[in-house]
Amino acid sequence: MTEIERLKTAEKAIISQPKGNVSDDYKFGNENGSETKNGSDFINVLTEHNEIIIHQLLDVVEVLLGWQRNSRYQILDKEGNQIIYIFEVADCYARQCLGGMREFSMKGTDDDGVELLSVHRPLRCTSRCCWICCNLQELEIFSPPGNHIATIKEIWTCLIPTYIIVDPTEQELYKMVGECCLCKLCSNNVFKVLDRGGEVVCTVSKIWGGCKDIIGASNDYKVQYNENISAHERTIILGATFLVDFNYFEKHGRCW
Repeated sequence: MTEIERLKTAEKAIISQPKGNVSDDYKFGNENGSETKNGSDFINVLTEHNEIIIHQLLDVVEVLLGWQRNSRYQILDKEGNQIIYIFEVADCYARQCLGGMREFSMKGTDDDGVELLSVHRPLRCTSRCCWICCNLQELEIFSPPGNHIATIKEIWTCLIPTYIIVDPTEQELYKMVGECCLCKLCSNNVFKVLDRGGEVVCTVSKIWGGCKDIIGASNDYKVQYNENISAHERTIILGATFLVDFNYFEKHGRCW
């Protein structure tokens, strides 16, 4: 079964989140009565899988009406089974007016709606309109929620997309390097994650989605981990993938 076929099969499955009477903004948090717990449960789940798929759910309302809604993702294993559910929390005006540049948070929950992971990107006007080295993007990763474990930072380069992943003390953990051309047709776009010694420890591939790529409303990624990297590091790389998604493959509101 091909990647696209597996993703289509998974999307037909019943999605258990969000549960109950949750609004379009998918508001979770202790103030709303939801529960949080130690992120080690989520981390341990990732240890069991050296390959996962990040599948963005296609929103029919968004496609038909052009009304930007909060992004939703499934984290799937190779067989298409859901491991975790991730959803965006962003203001309505920001989604409509700022597009892919908007400030947002992502929250990851288990099947019971318990929050295990969150990421946050502040608002920074993209530098790609004028190609100058300012307003470079950053994204913070938290697991469990409230516990800052890493930050991914965009590095200015002329052609090749480059990021560094640092711990809370600003010590570099990894470098994430893309390809010169990210507009390839009929093939995947690959980002390599390198350790401080230059060894590839993970690859993140934007899966070519055919006609869906023209719409830009549903992106899928394959994340392949080396067996020897820790569960904690797998969580960090997973979180970092969302900055790549918004920086390069979120089509709405782009000026380039």
